[in-house]
Amino acid sequence: MKRLLRFTVVLVTCLAQVACTSLRVVADGQAASAAAIRGADPALAPRDVAQITTTDGKKLEVRVVAVDEASISAMAEGSKEPIVIPIDQVQRIERSEVDGAKVLRNALVYVVVAAALGYALGRAVASKFTAAGP
Repeated sequence: MKRLLRFTVVLVTCLAQVACTSLRVVADGQAASAAAIRGADPALAPRDVAQITTTDGKKLEVRVVAVDEASISAMAEGSKEPIVIPIDQVQRIERSEVDGAKVLRNALVYVVVAAALGYALGRAVASKFTAAGP
């Protein structure tokens, strides 16, 4: 029983982590975007998932491939070749991150619901066997 409970907790936690990503604003405005990319601790790194809004209003959902002083190279969903976005055309950068509070909350809810269902099922099965006496 303990092994099943541990397995359930691990599975639910993994599922909760997948579902709990949030977009966090890294830079808002052209100057802030340029500073965030060119700074000592860049806001984007290869393999980050981000939503980049350009100065002409287009929103791009991308996976960052490379970042340099002048541009961001990224793969758009469904694209086979990277696109290059000049930093002076970036208006806003939002990075996708796992939200720890949401993960914990969802995992706790799932575990409590699973435990309640298991308890109710166990009581139902036990009462069926005890009520069927000789």
